[in-house]
Amino acid sequence: MILDQTLEKIGLNQKEAKVYLATLELGQAKVSEIAQKTEVKRPTVYLILDDLKKKGLISEVPKGTKTIFIAEDPEKLVKEIKTREEALEKVMPMLRTIYNIDKHKPQVKFYEGRQGVIDVYNEIRKAKNYIDFYGTVVALKQEFQDNFIPPKEIKKMKVRVREIMSDNPVDKAYAYEIKKFGNPNHLVKFMPKKMQTLIDSAIFDNKIAIISIKIDYFGVLIESEEIAQSYRMLYELAWQSALRIK
Repeated sequence: MILDQTLEKIGLNQKEAKVYLATLELGQAKVSEIAQKTEVKRPTVYLILDDLKKKGLISEVPKGTKTIFIAEDPEKLVKEIKTREEALEKVMPMLRTIYNIDKHKPQVKFYEGRQGVIDVYNEIRKAKNYIDFYGTVVALKQEFQDNFIPPKEIKKMKVRVREIMSDNPVDKAYAYEIKKFGNPNHLVKFMPKKMQTLIDSAIFDNKIAIISIKIDYFGVLIESEEIAQSYRMLYELAWQSALRIK
C-alpha cells in the first residue's frame, strides 16, 4: 500500500505505519479494534501505540474502564519532519567537519556474502580510467555468470583494461574470447603455469578490490591513492614478466 510505504520512508517502521493508518481510519478505537484491523497481536499493538504516543502521533483518552486511542492530525507528520530537518541543519557543520577529517586516511570496506561480491564488482564497473585485474575467472564464471563483466560490456565502459590470469583451461578460453572480440583497450597476459591464484583482484582509479569466491563469498575494497599507486607499480612489474597469449 502506497500510504504504508510513504510513512515508512519518513521514519515509521512497517508496523507503526500500519497501526497509525488503522487508528486514523477508525477515528477512535480500542486496542482490540486496532489489533483486529491490523492483524497485529494485542501486546504488540500496545507497544507500538506507546511508541507512536512518544512521537506525538497518537493520543489516548479514558472512556469508562477502557482506554480509547485517537490518531493525531497527519499535519503533525509534516511538523515532525521539519523539526528533524532543523535539528540536522544545526549540527550539519559539525558533521561536515567530522566527515572531512583524515580524508587521506585509507578507507577500507568489507563485503560479505553473495550480494557483497556483486556489490564489489558493481564498484569496479564504475571505474573511470583503467582496471588492472589479477587473478582467475574460474569460480566467477561458475557462480556469478549473471554478474560477470563480459568483453562486450568492458568495451562499452571505454576504459583501459588489463588482465593477468592463471594458466588454466577456463581462463585461457576467456582470454581467447577477449582476443576474438578485438578490443585494443582490453589486453590479457598469463602468469607462469606453476603460479595459480584462487582470488580475483583489481586495481582501478584510486581503489583496490580483493574478492574471494572459491571458499567463502567476501570482498575487500581499499580506497587510497597512495596504496593504489604502489600496487600499480607492482602490477607493472608483473605485467612485464607475464606471458602473452598465443
